[in-house]
Amino acid sequence: MHYLGMAALRLHGDVSYAPVLVALSVVIAVVAATAALWAALNIKSPAAVAVAYRSSWARRSAACITREWRR
Repeated sequence: MHYLGMAALRLHGDVSYAPVLVALSVVIAVVAATAALWAALNIKSPAAVAVAYRSSWARRSAACITREWRR
């Protein structure tokens, strides 16, 4: 959706992108989504669920801290 939004922009400047980086970002997104779906459907041990919960909490905390720091 980001690239569609970029294509929809009407600016007086030049908007450009590197096709190789666009393709790489699509590949990374598909691989990450596939890995997340596989993990959600196959990992069921309580220890793995606890680790995933703690790591998601840490990522959210880091995101909030860096967001506040940038303001």
